Amino acid sequence: MSFVKRVLSRRALTYASDPAAWHAVAAERVWRLGTPCAPVRDVSPLRGVVPGVYWPTEYEWPVAARFVEPLHTGLTTLTTVEPRTISQPYQGIVVFDICYPTRTFSIAVDYHDLPAVNAECLAQVALYFKMQHRRSGYDDPKILPGGYVASRESLYRHYCRLRALRKRGPKSDVYGRFGTRFSAEIRRRAIDILQHQTKFKFTGGTSLAIYMQSLREAAQSRVCIDMPGNGSFCYRLVEYLAIGCCIVAPRHTSIMYPELRDREHIVYCRDDLADLAELCAYYVENDEARETVSANAARFFDENLHPEQLAGYYMRTCNERLGAH
Repeated sequence: MSFVKRVLSRRALTYASDPAAWHAVAAERVWRLGTPCAPVRDVSPLRGVVPGVYWPTEYEWPVAARFVEPLHTGLTTLTTVEPRTISQPYQGIVVFDICYPTRTFSIAVDYHDLPAVNAECLAQVALYFKMQHRRSGYDDPKILPGGYVASRESLYRHYCRLRALRKRGPKSDVYGRFGTRFSAEIRRRAIDILQHQTKFKFTGGTSLAIYMQSLREAAQSRVCIDMPGNGSFCYRLVEYLAIGCCIVAPRHTSIMYPELRDREHIVYCRDDLADLAELCAYYVENDEARETVSANAARFFDENLHPEQLAGYYMRTCNERLGAH
C-alpha cells in the first residue's frame, strides 16, 4: 500500500476511498511508465523567415500552464524559444512575443472559458488567439481561433497507446463520464437519457475516475459522449479526438481553427438532446459509419491539435499576418 500512496496524486485523493480506486491509481502509474508516442514529423513548413519566440517565465494564473504549455512545447520544436520576463496583466490570457529581424510583436492567447474578449488586451497586441472562439465570429480581424488542448500532458505522451487499445475491440457501447460542477443541467439530462434508454449499454455517469482510467474506458467504447464544460469546448473533446473515438455531442458554440464537420469528424445531436440516444444507437450498430468518423477524428487531432501542429498553425498565422511588416 505504501507504493500506491506515494504515487497517489492530490486530485486522486478526492475519490480514492475504496480498494478498486486504489487499484486504479496504481494502474495509471504503470500505464504512465509505458513508451511514449513518437514526435510528429510532418508539420507544414513555415514560409519565409522563421521568427523566434520570447515566452513568459511566469503566468498571471499558475493554472494557465495547463492551457498553454502544449503550445509552448510545440513552439520549441519549431523555433528558438527564449524565456523572458513579460508582463501578464490580463486575467485568462497569456501574452508572448514573436520576434522578426526588425520588429517584435506581442501575441495573446486567451484561454478563458467564456467567448468574450478582453478589449484592453486586444488593443495592445498584434494578434489575439481565442481558444473558445465564438462561432458567430468577432468584429476585429485580429481575433483568431486558438484551437484547444487536453487537460494533461500525459495525453500527448500516450494517445498512440490508447489508439492501439481501441483497435483491440470495444468492451462497451456508449461511454460518458461527467462531473456536474459545470453545465450541470445538460450533463445530467444526457446521463438520464442514456441511462434510461434500452437500445445499447451505457457506461459512465456523474462519478469521477482516475484520468488515464477514464481515457482507457473511452478507448474501449464504440461511442463517446462530449458535453460542454464551463465553456463550449471541454478538455474531453480533444482527448477523444486524440484517441480516435466516435464522438456524439451537441453542436459547439465555439470553433476550432479548422472547424469540426458534422458526420465527418464528429456527430452533432440536437441542442435539446432529443436525438442523442437515436444517434448513439445508429453508430453503435453501424461499424463502417462509426469507424469512418473515428478515423477522421484521429486525423483531425494529428493534423491540427497535436502540440507541434498547433504551434505550426500559430507560427504560420503570425507569418501570414505579420511577416510582411
